[in-house]
Amino acid sequence: MSVFIKNNNKTMEKLNIEKFNPDKAEVMAMLDECKNLEIDGVDDREGYNLVHKARMTLARKRIEITKTAKASRDGYTQECKRIRKLELDIIKIIEPTERELQEKQTLIDKEKEMIERKELLPERKEKLKDIGVEIEDDEMLLLMDNNYFNRFYNQKKEEFLTEKERKLNEEKEKIAKEKRDNEIRKETEKKDREEEAERIELAKKQAELDRQQAIDDEKRKAKEEVERIEKEKQQIINDQKRKEVERIEKENEEKRLEVERIKLDKQGKEKLEKRKKYQDWLNKNGYTDKNKDEYYIINKENNFIMYKKISEITIK
Repeated sequence: MSVFIKNNNKTMEKLNIEKFNPDKAEVMAMLDECKNLEIDGVDDREGYNLVHKARMTLARKRIEITKTAKASRDGYTQECKRIRKLELDIIKIIEPTERELQEKQTLIDKEKEMIERKELLPERKEKLKDIGVEIEDDEMLLLMDNNYFNRFYNQKKEEFLTEKERKLNEEKEKIAKEKRDNEIRKETEKKDREEEAERIELAKKQAELDRQQAIDDEKRKAKEEVERIEKEKQQIINDQKRKEVERIEKENEEKRLEVERIKLDKQGKEKLEKRKKYQDWLNKNGYTDKNKDEYYIINKENNFIMYKKISEITIK
């Protein structure tokens, strides 16, 4: 008679990989749609918008895959590696096209910026010409952004006014020498000098205001840069805290699995020990597979009772 012992092993929960099974064919179809997207110059708003829309669609798909993969692999060790590989395979397919679309947008953005600078080129050259600065090399001016050009202009303007003041002083000395010869001319030229001095003073004050404005702009930008850096530092700290929490959770889960494994090992050993005792009991009482039909065994709450057949007769 056969003896059956109940198996108390708990069935380990398996990761349902169907929860994370990204369709590569779908992704490849998305990439095929992006291959022929082009931006035909800075005036092609429709092409620019199509490239931007395609890039954002790829980005959302990549983020979706990453989030789904993370949600699927939490708490699992072996399946986590497999999901991570699937995630990286799909992202590896997406990222080159996403970068290509970004490069196309960046190229057009730079062209737009250069067009704006070319439109400002006559105005810039005229402003410089007013202070005696003539630049024939247009490329030099096109390389300057607005802030750099303003600093350059203010510097040249200050040099221009300084040189003008120096020449005025020389003129004053010349007029002083001629005072003795012509009193009338003296009064006229004195008035002219005073008016010129007033204009120069106003120009100097305006130059100082412009210089102070440039300084204030630089301070404001420096403050904004400090705030940006602080914000990035805080983001790094927050990311580190989040990763530490995830690491602790993972360690706790590994510890729990180890305790469960030890428990199952112990239960397995106890089961083997019971089976050995039972087999020793059968052997001790002469029970074998060949003569098992001569025995009858009853199990009452793990208390086994063995009966042996004494004799057999056939009466017809």
